[in-house]
Amino acid sequence: MRIGAKLIFIFIISGLVTTFVLSWIIELYKYQKRLVPVENVIENTAYLERILTEIYPEKLPKEKMQQIQTLINNLKHEKTKKVLPIKAFSLIQPILSAVNDQNLRFLVPSEPVYSVLPFRVQIIDKNAIVTSTATDKIPAGAKILSVNKIPIENLIDQLLPYTSGENYELREQQLSQLIWLSPELLWKKQRFVWIFYNQEEYEVQYTFENQQQTEKVKTVTLFSYPTLSAKYQSIGSEPPYTFEHIDDVGIIKIRTFSLSGTSYNRFREFLDNTIIYNKDLKKIIIDIRNSQAQDFNIFKEIYEHLIQSNIKFTRNISLINTAYILKTLEKYGIEFTQSTGEILNQTFSHEFKPREPNIKAEVWLLFDKYTNNAALDFAYTFKKLNPGRTIGEPTLTKINHTTDITYQYLDSIRLALTFPTSKINEPDGDKPLEPDHTIQITTQARINYLNGEKDEVMQKALEIVRK
Repeated sequence: MRIGAKLIFIFIISGLVTTFVLSWIIELYKYQKRLVPVENVIENTAYLERILTEIYPEKLPKEKMQQIQTLINNLKHEKTKKVLPIKAFSLIQPILSAVNDQNLRFLVPSEPVYSVLPFRVQIIDKNAIVTSTATDKIPAGAKILSVNKIPIENLIDQLLPYTSGENYELREQQLSQLIWLSPELLWKKQRFVWIFYNQEEYEVQYTFENQQQTEKVKTVTLFSYPTLSAKYQSIGSEPPYTFEHIDDVGIIKIRTFSLSGTSYNRFREFLDNTIIYNKDLKKIIIDIRNSQAQDFNIFKEIYEHLIQSNIKFTRNISLINTAYILKTLEKYGIEFTQSTGEILNQTFSHEFKPREPNIKAEVWLLFDKYTNNAALDFAYTFKKLNPGRTIGEPTLTKINHTTDITYQYLDSIRLALTFPTSKINEPDGDKPLEPDHTIQITTQARINYLNGEKDEVMQKALEIVRK
């Protein structure tokens, strides 16, 4: 019996050890498959240089190119042989960050196994406001003061090289994802491969309802976050488009989305129903605050329901004559014969035709400093066509901004890249777009709107429209 018991015990221990070792080998194999050779990252810098010299729609100053070359040379001294995609991102994104264009950047990689903070924030004028949470220790609406004993201002400074944009406020909008992923991006410790997920603990200091608190929270996986956060209240999320009736004024809100697949039909149905059931409206506000939609057709669809005659509006654009951007050249009616590398200045037109159902109303446009991309193009067009009917604040992005963005996945480094292939080129465009009626918007007003407390900007806009 004793021998039999010993054999059984040995078999059990052997089975457990074998299971553990096999599991560890499998995890090690999966981990190694995720790694990116740093050599590949360095090799892709040649492609970035080609984008900047042969595709990017304006000639960068010599000083800027020297700065970029210095960053590339620094990367070549990286001693690590292989890294995870998020580390590859941290190595190569600062090169594009130096160009100062929000449309030229690597997208932050996301993998299900990444460790993330158990809350997400939105940065408003360097204030980190919690918009969703996966823990009962940090409520939505809280203002984060520090994470891992790092003041939020310092954390922002550490992450800015991984953003792109011509000014801080444009870069600020890219910080939410980076702060969420900071356990992977900034604080990842070199360690053995774990079979089970290893949670890290961080100290978080925050204020909520005028009370300052300090809590210790543990990271969760990116994969588990949606399920865990669904249990708690969130703030700041808005539908892509809505309509509301405030007394005698109709308000069409447009945020950031794309017209793809069935979303196009749903959007048209929304517009048709909105117009049909509100034919009596005399005033309409198109609210495109914080919209960064890249499809001009979104705004064309709306505007054509609100005009009574054909309108043609001519604009100017610049792009490089190169085989790399054949689709963009074709879009603007440029016949390609051979690559010359010269900058072409081309005109193109927005054509608007009345669409049924139609409503005859006084139309106003409300935009803010975050309005960007095609939404900014529409705001510029609308202001030219409807003098005196724009409300809001000057945009962060200049009228002449890069556009026609290409998305490309670089498989060798497992990162997605975006770069522009043209640039708006208006004679009066080297400045932000100014509204006809300017509203001063405080940081607290922005935070109140995010929290869903009150919309001070809309209240002021309604006062202007009703005068």
